[in-house]
Amino acid sequence: MPPGGVADGLIYMRQPARTPVTIQASIGGQLFSVELGYPRPDQKRMKESELIAFFQACKNGDALRLTLRRGRVFVGRFSSYDSLNERAWFSTPSGGLFASRSFPLNTVWSAESLQEAPAASVNDHLE
Repeated sequence: MPPGGVADGLIYMRQPARTPVTIQASIGGQLFSVELGYPRPDQKRMKESELIAFFQACKNGDALRLTLRRGRVFVGRFSSYDSLNERAWFSTPSGGLFASRSFPLNTVWSAESLQEAPAASVNDHLE
């Protein structure tokens, strides 16, 4: 492929016996690596005051990742923070009966904003 060329396609592989699965590829002399598997809970626990400030600063529609008590991970779109009942609300447009989900503050160990990757332009390439 010429420099600046673009390749598009799919990679098929057998279902792994366990996760995570690490895939590595050497492209243009650079090694790329990706690990696929279940989300890992954040080991850092935020203080209640940090969580309150975080949720109050969030905007409707922000993509967030929560680590909950017992190591469960939740990823969703922020809807609102109820300071009276200390609950964070999320939109869950899954087509189910309920269109929202909430978590009491005392069940949230940590929260982080998920940044969306910028769209690649036609001129993006490795040199």
